Amino acid sequence: MMDKITEELITGMIRRLDDFDERLRKIESGNYRKKPVWKTNPRKPATEKQIIAVQQRGGEVWEGMTQADIEKQFQLINQKNSPQESQKRTEPGTGEGMQPEGKPLTKEEIEEIGEDNLL
Repeated sequence: MMDKITEELITGMIRRLDDFDERLRKIESGNYRKKPVWKTNPRKPATEKQIIAVQQRGGEVWEGMTQADIEKQFQLINQKNSPQESQKRTEPGTGEGMQPEGKPLTKEEIEEIGEDNLL
């Protein structure tokens, strides 16, 4: 007969193994998404490596960034670089200097916007 402490230890180990098996099945099936760090500690300061990674990918950085800020920047970067957004940028008539119908801007519209503000 087991004593109470031994029984609790074995029960806890079995639960941990069951949790591990469940997470492993999710990972193998592709239905696993690691919980972002900022959801557990949103006020934790961003690391230098994270800030550099955001900068290298064209994201916005500022003084005092947190883990939550970094995660949001990566979401914006990924959204901007998604295949749907890439397709929008390459479709005729959707680039800068084009009206929604795909017509070039008139001289008056360019003067109104200002040439320096056009890409």
